[in-house]
Amino acid sequence: MRTQKTSIIASLFNHQNLLNMHLYLLCILLFCSSLGISSPLPDYSRPAHTVYGYHPSWGGDPMMVDLTPLTHIAIFSVELQNDGSLEGAAHWHSVAPALIERAHNMDVKVHLCLSAFFDWGALTHPTDFVFGDPELKSNLISELSNLVNQYGADGINVDIEGMNSAQKDNLNDLVARLKQEVDEVFIALPAVDWSDAYDETALAALSDGLFIMAYDYHWRTSNPGPVDPLYASNMWGNYAIASTTETYLELAPAEKLILGLPLYGRDWPSVDETIPGTATAAGAAVTLQEVPALEQAHAAQYDFASSTHYILYPGHQIWYPTIDTVRERIEFGMNKSLQGVGFWALSYEDSGSYFWNMVLEEVGTTDQSSPNNESTDEPTADPSDLSALVAVAG
Repeated sequence: MRTQKTSIIASLFNHQNLLNMHLYLLCILLFCSSLGISSPLPDYSRPAHTVYGYHPSWGGDPMMVDLTPLTHIAIFSVELQNDGSLEGAAHWHSVAPALIERAHNMDVKVHLCLSAFFDWGALTHPTDFVFGDPELKSNLISELSNLVNQYGADGINVDIEGMNSAQKDNLNDLVARLKQEVDEVFIALPAVDWSDAYDETALAALSDGLFIMAYDYHWRTSNPGPVDPLYASNMWGNYAIASTTETYLELAPAEKLILGLPLYGRDWPSVDETIPGTATAAGAAVTLQEVPALEQAHAAQYDFASSTHYILYPGHQIWYPTIDTVRERIEFGMNKSLQGVGFWALSYEDSGSYFWNMVLEEVGTTDQSSPNNESTDEPTADPSDLSALVAVAG
């Protein structure tokens, strides 16, 4: 029994010593802070400009996305149907609660993406059925705002592609009414508005930003070529990221424009290695994540006309991005004083690479720190107060 009591006393003594040591170390840290020495808890940085990323439903678990370099993550998507219903809401319900809590803790905003595409098989567009019907349109606005607000999300991304120009005013009205129901509305718009289907000036005024989809200058069913040529050229024609950006700057203020960049290229089956080439079938997507392996397996070449890398191998042409070519395009956007940049799509990048460090280098960062952590040259605590703390620590 005596031995047991001795052991208990020794244990209590050790615990007390440990507690005293912790308190003593805390006092030292407080003292160092009072003398202007940086806080031991590091400040963190946030992008100085918008960094907007789409996360597709097939891109894995969005909870695994590194949110640190982002200002916005858009969950893709709920797709508009001809009867006004939304397909894909189950995915939103499954990921929104946990993702929004995590994102808000990191000062990142979460958007729900509304998508609508032209149906080549039926030669119709959902907006032709929904936008002209006041009841269907009101129901759509109500359903979208409910999906966003029930989880405390931050807004909606509207990605309506291939729309008939007759619906131009109806789209403006949709955006204006959505903006009354949710905090933010961003609009995805094409690199080239071939059909004059969108009122870019009005949409910029009504929304928080226009996401310029500056990609698919060569698309899945086109002949091989650069997906995102930076400049116009005799080789590839007048349409390129630079000319697209200049067109949008004539229609909307720079602070409303986000330069959307692809984290993918394409591998086209082709007749031969002639450039420009001729495709024999549709091109398959090649993500930035796949590029290192491709460049190990094949000789990479560089096209100066478009600032794009490519690979030629028997019966195929691959045109694709690299970290360096993406950097060049971000730098171009930042030099135009745009609101920021964005990417299609999250999960296509190599998360273990230097990619996101590069993005933050190009868009710049702002320190997020508590005013109480700001260093100073003057002591902020009375020495007697510090003495009392040390006394408490033993």
